[in-house]
Amino acid sequence: MKIFLLPSFYLLVFFNIGFILFELRLIDYLETSPYLYFIVLQVNLLCLISMIFHRKILVVRRFAGQAMNFSSREKSTSSIYMVFILSFASIAGIYIHSVYLFDQFGGIAAYLLVLANSSHEIRILNGDIGFSVGIQIAYLSWVVVSLISYKLHFENVTKSQRVFLLACFVLVFLVNLTFIDRTRPIWLAWNFFFVSIIHTVLFGNLKVLARKMIRLGAGALGIFVLIGLWIGKIEGERETISGAPQWLESIYIYITGGYAYLNILLSSGGSFLSDEFTRSFYPILMFLSKLGLASSPPSQILDFKNVGGYETNTGTFVEPFLSDGGLILVAIFIVVHTFVFDFIATRCYSKMNFISIFYVSLLTFCNLVAFFVPKFVSVPFYGFTIIYFGYIFLSGFSKVTYAKK
Repeated sequence: MKIFLLPSFYLLVFFNIGFILFELRLIDYLETSPYLYFIVLQVNLLCLISMIFHRKILVVRRFAGQAMNFSSREKSTSSIYMVFILSFASIAGIYIHSVYLFDQFGGIAAYLLVLANSSHEIRILNGDIGFSVGIQIAYLSWVVVSLISYKLHFENVTKSQRVFLLACFVLVFLVNLTFIDRTRPIWLAWNFFFVSIIHTVLFGNLKVLARKMIRLGAGALGIFVLIGLWIGKIEGERETISGAPQWLESIYIYITGGYAYLNILLSSGGSFLSDEFTRSFYPILMFLSKLGLASSPPSQILDFKNVGGYETNTGTFVEPFLSDGGLILVAIFIVVHTFVFDFIATRCYSKMNFISIFYVSLLTFCNLVAFFVPKFVSVPFYGFTIIYFGYIFLSGFSKVTYAKK
């Protein structure tokens, strides 16, 4: 069951599921470019080779709760305070961001009315906002959700502490829904459940793991559909392109739209190539621009393209690398998403402390949604990567224990 712990496993499974659904052509997409077949072949080969290699050297410490030097009960009590602080800080970040929205909509009451009845207006406004201190602070939600799950699965918590932790999770999760983004709550849910997957791999069996994965998939689809109905992306009365129910077509478009967009780029004869290397390392360029060391990079919101009767502007995880450096850069970053991610994951599992598990959850989610968006080039991914490797630098990279052949 160790393959469930490797980031390449999620890239292999979900990228192929998305591509197979794309090939079913429930919507009249453009004929598949040979270059797209080549990219999918690269992804499959590198995922399989990386999984075979890293599965052999992967050793996971079974007792994560003993990764620190003080007792389980002391650690549990002290980190309860940390959960409270991080929960408060993440909610405060969302409030700071919301204050701007209050001003734009004419007060808290007007904002709440828009949130209830016309939430798509909030989503549009959020897309127009550049750098926001509140949004950056709110990324602590990722940390607190993972920490809560880590404590529940790997530490000795009392019944009252368990209730408190679950209450914090629900509160942080619900407050994050106000961003009106379907990917955000799924990412938070993944951070929580991935720790459960690790625990099941260590102490459970394949049947239990399969049940958890099915529940997670059903929950993710439920979140997607409910938020789609809330923000107006799914309208039951609207005629669909495919003839399928609106909610089902919305899911199909969400999963396959990235391939359709990427396919158009690959079929355009190279006109997609950017004059500047700004897509692949956008967070770094944005940070340097804030320091006055570089010019501000252009907006990362892509132009919409018509794909089979509807418009989309996401091109899977491949698009930024394709736009910046063509197929050569794509090949390099497929190696990053497979061999590099898996290698880092094996080092993290050799430590099995909270920050290592948290970082692996980011790597796995990055590959999990690779069929849709490039999370590798997102601000939270870069930010947490810098924090993690800063921690490694300060604490020292522990030596990996390799499995015996």
